[in-house]
Amino acid sequence: MNNISKNLEPLKNKLRNHSLYGSMDSINDLRIFTSAHVYAVWDFMSLLKFLQIKLTTITIPWMPSLNTTTAKLINEIVAGEETDENESWKTNVTL
Repeated sequence: MNNISKNLEPLKNKLRNHSLYGSMDSINDLRIFTSAHVYAVWDFMSLLKFLQIKLTTITIPWMPSLNTTTAKLINEIVAGEETDENESWKTNVTL
């Protein structure tokens, strides 16, 4: 896990210093960016929840998934997105 974090650090720094942030210099710029970002998050979560419905077991009574590897991956992504935390381990509201 430490190796993954170490490898991700340069990419996280690149995101933190992206030129997009410096180009937003008004409330209107921020509104435009936020409206696009909210849609992107909503679109991603809609696709993710669709995959969860189709590829995992969410029915009652519970039955095991036919593809446990896929189910585990999808459920881990869902859990990570629905309980998103920032670098200070504080919960973020996605939308």
